[in-house]
Amino acid sequence: MTTAVLIAIGAAITALFTPLVTLLVAYRKMSGSVASSEAGALWDSAGQFRADLLERIKILNARQLELEERIAALEIANHNLTIENESLRIQLGRVSNA
Repeated sequence: MTTAVLIAIGAAITALFTPLVTLLVAYRKMSGSVASSEAGALWDSAGQFRADLLERIKILNARQLELEERIAALEIANHNLTIENESLRIQLGRVSNA
């Protein structure tokens, strides 16, 4: 075989295998594996972030329950004061008419 034929065969093999190797490298890189140190660190950081958010949600849920109870008590007190206010207005109307 001549040198030109060997170069042409080498170029054809390179042209065929380069995209395949590139595809395999990209597939490995994007496979979702967390084995690399960077991916592992990001995964751990995200896990800590999720744990922090769950703790914050628990705290906020407890606070919401406390505030709902306070609102209910204040609504009852407001209702009672409204009744008392109306009663005092009626009494005041009787006094001023007399």
